[in-house]
Amino acid sequence: MLNFAALSMVFAIGGSLLVIWLDYRPWLFLLVFGGGLFVWRVFYTAAIQAAMSYCNGIRTSFDFYRLDILKAMNIRLPADTHAEREIWTMLGQWIYLGIHP
Repeated sequence: MLNFAALSMVFAIGGSLLVIWLDYRPWLFLLVFGGGLFVWRVFYTAAIQAAMSYCNGIRTSFDFYRLDILKAMNIRLPADTHAEREIWTMLGQWIYLGIHP
């Protein structure tokens, strides 16, 4: 989807410059530029929606298998919700900040 969005933006800008350079007609310029921007907006919105859907799928699968992930990492399973939150906070700091637990 992002490829189509980028191509439609190239068409909007390139086509508009071509219209100005070859034969300037204001209505044709507005048609090419406005149409290209409209198509860009449609494809960009579709790409964002697809990315959000993919993100929700990843988040759901991570939440569903979170205890299996801890087992695979040889980390002791937490006794309650508070302990689990502390474990995931420490893992997040280890992954993102490099702070070893």
